[in-house]
Amino acid sequence: MRGSMIRRAGVFLLVVGAALLLFAAAGLILASLPPRGWQDPLQIAANPTSADRAQSLEQNLAAAVTRIREPNARWAIRIHAQDVNAWLAVRLPQWRSHDPSFAWPLEGVAAELRCESGCLTLLLETGGRILSCDVRLSVGEGAVRLQPAGGAIGRLPIPSGGAVAWRFLEGEAVAQKQLPTLHRLQDGRTVEICAVDVVDGAIEIECITRSAASAADGR
Repeated sequence: MRGSMIRRAGVFLLVVGAALLLFAAAGLILASLPPRGWQDPLQIAANPTSADRAQSLEQNLAAAVTRIREPNARWAIRIHAQDVNAWLAVRLPQWRSHDPSFAWPLEGVAAELRCESGCLTLLLETGGRILSCDVRLSVGEGAVRLQPAGGAIGRLPIPSGGAVAWRFLEGEAVAQKQLPTLHRLQDGRTVEICAVDVVDGAIEIECITRSAASAADGR
């Protein structure tokens, strides 16, 4: 009787051990696979349309921000993730090579952006792994706040995945990043970011352009 119990216990331990090994192996395989939707930045850079997309993004943003508008008029711009990724693959390296002061905290790390309805995901390739970080966006009290949420390593979702990826950007002690909503133009006008929304494939930003007089009065 006792020998039979010992044998059953041994079989149980073997089964549990095998299950744990299979679970660990599956996790390693998932972690090594690129996330769905990931594009090789080298392939993006080699795409003949990427250079035009990246340059058009810069020109369209500059034109939208500096355009003469009715005072305090609201306007919006849609920034496509595909254009952002083209800019990261093509124009960012050019900016860095021509201007050493152009800061990029991720030396040797490729970055991409993915937008789904209500969810912005930042993907970072480093050390042969791709980390993903879901980012929550909110606007209020003079700041655009970016706060990490869930995340993954490869295709393996992990609760702390967002925080792991975030540390590559901001350091371990920083829980969120804040960007100012007010931006002063050279002619004295100011552009205020009022709302940011993430839709399928793009980010929509709503702004107000205030005249130089309104900006000086704090209105």
